[in-house]
Amino acid sequence: MNDVTVVTSVTYPSPESLALVADVQYHEPYLSAALNRKFRGIVDPGFYAGFLPKPGGGMNLLITSVDGDKTAGAASVDIGEFYQVTIQQRKDISLALSAGKKYAIVLKGRYLLGEDTYQVNTASHIHAAEFVARTYTDSYQLGDGELLVCTVNIPAGVSAITQEMIDTSERINRTIGIDISDSVTSSRSDVAASSLAVKKAYDLAKSKYTAQDASTTQKGLVQLSSETNSDSETMAATPKAVKSVKDLADTKAPIESPSLTGTPSAPTAAQGTNSTQIANTAFVKAAITALINGAPGTLDTLKEIAAAINNDPNFSTTVNNALALKAPLASPALTGIPTAPTAAQGTNNTQIATTAYVRAAISALVGSSPEALDTLNELAAALGNDPNFATTMTNALAGKQPLDATLTALAGLATGANKLPYFTGTDTVSQTDLTSVGRDILAKTSVLAVIQYLGLRELGTSGEKIPLLSTANTWSARQTFNGGITGALTGNADTATKLKTAININGVRFDGSTNISIPTITSRGRVTALTGTTQGAATGLQMYEAYNNGYPTTYGNVLHLKGAASTGEGELLIGWSGTNGAHAPAFIRSKRDSTAAAWSEWAQIYTSKDSVPGVNTKGNQDTSGNAATATKLQTACTINGVSFDGSKNIELTAADLNLEQTVELAAGALQKNQNGADIPGKDTFTKNIGACRAYSAWLNIGGDSQVWTTAQFISWLESQGAFNHPYWMCKGSWAYANNKVITDTGCGNICLAGAVVEVIGTRGAMTIRVTTPSTSSGGGITNAQFTYINHGDAYAPGWRRDYNTKNQQPAFALGQTGSRVANDKAVGWNWNSGVYDADISGASTLILHFNMNAGSCPAVQFRVNYKNGGIFYRSARDGYGFEANWSEFYTTTRKPSAGDVGAYTQAECNSRFITGIRLGGLSSVQTWNGPGWSDRSGYVVTGSVNGNRDELIDTTQARPIQYCINGTWYNAGSI
Repeated sequence: MNDVTVVTSVTYPSPESLALVADVQYHEPYLSAALNRKFRGIVDPGFYAGFLPKPGGGMNLLITSVDGDKTAGAASVDIGEFYQVTIQQRKDISLALSAGKKYAIVLKGRYLLGEDTYQVNTASHIHAAEFVARTYTDSYQLGDGELLVCTVNIPAGVSAITQEMIDTSERINRTIGIDISDSVTSSRSDVAASSLAVKKAYDLAKSKYTAQDASTTQKGLVQLSSETNSDSETMAATPKAVKSVKDLADTKAPIESPSLTGTPSAPTAAQGTNSTQIANTAFVKAAITALINGAPGTLDTLKEIAAAINNDPNFSTTVNNALALKAPLASPALTGIPTAPTAAQGTNNTQIATTAYVRAAISALVGSSPEALDTLNELAAALGNDPNFATTMTNALAGKQPLDATLTALAGLATGANKLPYFTGTDTVSQTDLTSVGRDILAKTSVLAVIQYLGLRELGTSGEKIPLLSTANTWSARQTFNGGITGALTGNADTATKLKTAININGVRFDGSTNISIPTITSRGRVTALTGTTQGAATGLQMYEAYNNGYPTTYGNVLHLKGAASTGEGELLIGWSGTNGAHAPAFIRSKRDSTAAAWSEWAQIYTSKDSVPGVNTKGNQDTSGNAATATKLQTACTINGVSFDGSKNIELTAADLNLEQTVELAAGALQKNQNGADIPGKDTFTKNIGACRAYSAWLNIGGDSQVWTTAQFISWLESQGAFNHPYWMCKGSWAYANNKVITDTGCGNICLAGAVVEVIGTRGAMTIRVTTPSTSSGGGITNAQFTYINHGDAYAPGWRRDYNTKNQQPAFALGQTGSRVANDKAVGWNWNSGVYDADISGASTLILHFNMNAGSCPAVQFRVNYKNGGIFYRSARDGYGFEANWSEFYTTTRKPSAGDVGAYTQAECNSRFITGIRLGGLSSVQTWNGPGWSDRSGYVVTGSVNGNRDELIDTTQARPIQYCINGTWYNAGSI
């Protein structure tokens, strides 16, 4: 028998952890994982056959498995980092879609080690492969194991899917290998020619064409030559020969307008030559020398000559014109303003006399006369050509008024019609226009006439006087206003016929239009008896009717009294019998003037018709035991052996009472009427009886305002005997200067001025509580309650401070949050910090509110939606609150759209960018003995066909360059 080796324990490394992983190994577990990694990296993800989308009738999209001669679809998807899964489509599948949406139709494959799918376990809800229709957006991305079949953009309102709505431009199609064909006539671009097809084509070409040399008259084979000086007509120049000729041509100058370089030369023409022959530098130099012909060195260039004649191209004309402006020496006829030297005064010869000489001579004649009177004619004119000027002036002055400033001012006015002069100051006059109204007023002879002209009235309240409307007026007579009065005449009792608003008088409506009657007691009808603390409805005296409605009698009348200022109430019930002429009792009750007070019990009022308990109707029964009227006991009694009949006082001694010892002890006892004031050693007394100890109204705690430690504070309490009592308390005085401040609590300073200090327990196990007042000093916290607990150093002694309505703890520190609010903007900027639950459309969101209430940004809020549905924030400014709306944080689950970041959407990219380049349809043109192929922009030559295998090309083939934008192919306009 062969030995059998049993492997009991094998450790398998994770294939993903190895640098190299091969196919399935012996003993390797998880065969599915090993097989699914077999073609990863070899077979690329994509569609290899089938999975073709097309309209399926109505709003259905049909994914068919038929692809040409293949009846099953095949696709490959990559899953995770290590696996590849092949998916087959065996049957057509229909997907129902809706109008008004754009869909991404996705093929999704799944594989997870150890996970059952429906393919192997019908109880599983996980599909190994399935189609998923998702809403397509610009930011849409495929997930793990997913391939995009197509997108379907269905407009709103349509009732059927058409082929134009289906877009497969983003679909990944793959092929493996290529088909081989023996055909030599096939036009398919996806089939390769077999070696047999190549041989058939070769044999066909060989049998069809015979090689012959080409010439200028026939096609054929052409021999190439690199010679540049050959005159052969049967050989073709090679590119090398063409390049040699081109290089030689590039070194030659063109005949027309050559641009020569280097130092070109030419024959020297004879002097005097005047033709198109090129002039060299020697010809030019000789011509210049002949031109100069011995001129001086400063005038041997045209520039020097030009400078000598002032660069004037018309120098001769300029000189002649200048000479024409000169006067001759003999009898010159000067023009303009000729000048000459001025002769000295007194000169008397033929020297030219200037105007200055003449003026000087006249000035000497005139002397200091003014210029306006420096001629005899001017002097005569100034005297009015009057030979008797002195007599004339004397006679004229005799008839003039003496000089006056006022008259001078008036005389300075320009007179005219309708001008009114007036003084603006001393001897200062102005004038203004006088209108017709002004003239009319000046023409009036009395004040009354002026008033009547102006339509004015005097102020007053009688006659034709005008009342002053800015003040109250008292009319001297009744006024009649025919046009009515707009406004309110408050309190006008003389003319009012009715009150604007009716009022109630004792419950009766009164508007002043008719008389009313006011009853002395208002009857309220049948009012149910008031119970508990219920008050009456009205003040004053009211009457209610008792009629089976809760009163002590079945029937009766109730007088209800209620005060106005002090709202105490009382009720008097006078009953009446249901039997004619029968007596009924009366009752009374009351309620004090407090809303919380209840009604008293009903008390019956006894009359001669009523029976008083304990007294007969006639009132003559025995009154035994009547202490109110007795003066002596009928039978004397004894008190501790001493007789007493009530007729006189008696005295009982200590002996009578057996209290001799008690009296002796009472001498050293406390007096009751002292209320403990006579207790010696009150601290010891309260300590012995285990009572609480409280000091007087106040005391100075520490004696000054310096800081204290907790240890110093405890030492002071011990000195006051605070630990001698189960409970001890005191209150600090209201003097900040006399009370210490505790600063080492760790939860705030304690100013002991005005504070209440409570001590519970002993020195070794104490609890101290300090309650601070509403004001403080030394940085103390107001309205606070501090508690110090010390049961020994091993029990972590320390202070704590309680939060209260005056010192509220933040919600986060309390482990609490805010309340629920109506919407995401309901939490105010100055609310308490916390987390609030806000209602938004169809759901709720959390508002995280942080309020510092200080600085330029006193508050900030974060809004967090459920299921990673977005994070938003907004911040407040100073006291203005939230001025801006919510802003969203973009995350991996909520990416910004292309518009948010200023990028192109996929649709915009598709319409702007080239996604493919190809060659278009084939065009052919005859080259040999035909028009050939001229330059055509956007086309490239793709073939040259020599059908008969001679030296000439028969046909040239070209295709247009095409580019694809957004699924549409366009011919390129130019390259």
